[in-house]
Order: sequence, then C-alpha cells, then structure tokens
Amino acid sequence: MGRISSKLTRIARLHNRLASHIGEARHLFVSASISLGLLLTLGFCILRPLYAIPDKYHTNATTGTATASESSITLASTNTDTSVVLTPGAGFTLSTSANTSSYDVTTNNYTGYTITLTSEDNDKTLVHTVDNTKVISSINTPIAETDFVSTTSGLMNHFGIKPNKYYDTENNTTIDNTVSSTILPAPGTTGLILDKTTSSNSTANNYSIALGAMVDGTIPAGDYTRDTILTVIPNPIYYTINYNKNTDDTVTNLPTSQSANTTETSITLSSLVPERTGYDFIGWCSTTTTTANNTDSCAGTIYNPEGEGTDLIYGIDQTTANTTTLRAMWRIKIYMQDITPDTCPTTRTPVYDSRDDKRYYIQKITYGSTTKCWMTTNIDLAAGTALYSDDSNVDESHPRSGGVPFHTLGKGSYTISTNSTVCG
Repeated sequence: MGRISSKLTRIARLHNRLASHIGEARHLFVSASISLGLLLTLGFCILRPLYAIPDKYHTNATTGTATASESSITLASTNTDTSVVLTPGAGFTLSTSANTSSYDVTTNNYTGYTITLTSEDNDKTLVHTVDNTKVISSINTPIAETDFVSTTSGLMNHFGIKPNKYYDTENNTTIDNTVSSTILPAPGTTGLILDKTTSSNSTANNYSIALGAMVDGTIPAGDYTRDTILTVIPNPIYYTINYNKNTDDTVTNLPTSQSANTTETSITLSSLVPERTGYDFIGWCSTTTTTANNTDSCAGTIYNPEGEGTDLIYGIDQTTANTTTLRAMWRIKIYMQDITPDTCPTTRTPVYDSRDDKRYYIQKITYGSTTKCWMTTNIDLAAGTALYSDDSNVDESHPRSGGVPFHTLGKGSYTISTNSTVCG
C-alpha cells in the first residue's frame, strides 16, 4: 500500500506540474520490474490532459470556417507495466507478450504528435523494492538483441528496453524495431523519442515496450523496479496568413504574410492599417467581400487593428491546414461638408474635413427631445487658433468630451485656449 500511495502522489505531482503547459501532453508512468527469481518491472505513468483551444479563441481559422476546431489526443493502454522474470545464469531474457506494456494513440491534430519516453532523473537503474542500495544498471548504448544474447562481457547484470518502434533523430525517420530488434538504454531526462507522426490518425497507432536483462548469481533475489514517463505531445501547426488588398488601386502600408510554426492556440494579426487614396480601411474579412453603397461588407469574421469588428486575436485550427487569405475591406471617404441632417449616419462613422483631410467621427444621436448629427471626437486644432462663423458650414450641434454640446460657430469668433486633440 505504501508503494501504491507513493506512486499516486508522484502522479498527482506530475499532473500539477504539467497543467501549466499550453500544448498540453498526455503522460504515463511505466514501471519496470525484475524478480530473481528476479522480477524486473518498468512502470509507465500516463497523465491525460486534453490539448484543446480555450473557448475565448473560438474564432475563424480558415476562410469560410465559422470557428476554430479543437484538436485532441487519446492515449489508451491495456497494460502499463512491463516486467520480466529472470533466472540467474540463464542468459538474456525478454518480456513475454503478456508482460509487455502496450499503448494506442489517436489524434485529430493536423500535423500529428511526438511520443517520448523519459525519466525524472538520469539514474538509469532498476532499484530493489526492499533494499534501495541494490540496483541493476541499464546498458549505455544500443545493441542488437542477437549481440546481447551472445555476449556476456560488460552486459551481465544489465538491462535494456525494446520498444516496437523508435525514432532515429539523425535520419528523421521511425525505425520498425520488430525488424531491427535493437535493445536500447533506459531513458533519462533527455528522453527517447519513440515516434514522430506527420498527420492526424483516426486508426490507432500501437506502441509496445518490452524489457530485457541478463543476470548472474551475484545479484540478490527480489523485485527491482523503475518508473518512467510516456509523453504524447501534439506537433506544432504551421500557418500562413496572407493579406489581400482587395483592389486594383495602389495600397500602401499593406502587411506582409505571416508564417510560422506554433503550439499556441491563437496568434495576433498585424496591426498595420493599409492606406488607399479616397477610402477608409474598415477591416480584414475572412471571406470574400461584397460591395454596396461604396462600402465593403463581410459575411465572415472582421478583424480590424482600429477596433471596428473583432480584435486581432486569430484562432489556429489544429485540425486542418492553416493557409488563410484575409481581404481588405474599404469604404469610400465621407466628407463632413457633404453631410446633411438627412444623410447623417445612425452609427459611429468616420468622416473627413475636406480642408485638411483630418478624420473625425459623427453619429446621429437623440439628445433630449431632438435628434441631431453629433461629432463624437474633439476638433483637432492648435492652441491660439481663432475660429469664425465662416470657418464652418455644418449646421448641427457637436458635443465636446463628456457629452457637453459644442455648437457650430454662430456670431463672433472663438479662440482655442489649449491644444484640442482628436480622441476617438
């Protein structure tokens, strides 16, 4: 009971430690043991957090997609303990199929996953369950199973593991170890990569880990064990965001494409605001735009660095290719000198002063018992500027900051005492 309690405590500690990771993995303790009749047991601990997109990042991920899709990994096991019973002097012995740990992995993550075997320390030994001063050491380098069987020098009283597959990091390929039959050293903190897949898989990939050892009569009888961690982590997603100016006109300040690998569930789009003569930029559209009354509209999601539409947080869809084109949306410039009480917009709308092309916001608002066209930003004027009635041809009232009306110029003149800046 004490050993079980200790293991559960250890699992809980790893759960807490791993919960802070964004690309949350699935982990598993693997227990290895030998009995002497040595029982060697390699125990695998699996932790099972989901790799999923938080709700707040459910935004467009590809053109025409309503929401980003969550990716997930499932890790199932029929046996999480690998063991082998040894007879001293009997030569190399490998786990039977019944005593070999086995795992099935599926994922809908578009770029697959990486499965790794690690340990909490680099002490690559199996430890006696009663007397921890008695250990059996791991081999130091990979060796063919046939060589382990036929060789005693340097390998006696050593153990190794035999996964059904492992990843060759030098050649970036997964080795089928049922063919190569290689015995590998026990993993340390740097870990042993068992596989790197490159795509999603709905049919489970199977992994098994056997334990092999050879001992003589100098090793005390008893149970020897070691805990190891099996980790499955989603591979990074590669994304490309293209920015389309959506016009044949010249556009300046257009963002360049964004491309990168990421394990994050969202990215931040460019904050650059494109500029086109005679038009306002009103956002990026995730679908094809339509135009009516000199204004583009979007049936998808709008992203706008100036705040009209959603913000610039863009959800990454982990279940599909992330190559997306965002199209610029434009609205022909409106000049305040052309606004009449009947044409004043009912929503907050940017307009321009034809004299200096400075931008302000206006909106038709009911103030008291009357509805008028209001300016919702201060006039951008320097201190000392004298205003005369002839300087304006707008006949409606305009509010200052805080909603206090600043009426258009009537008789006489007004002098600005401090700089009046645009606050939108």
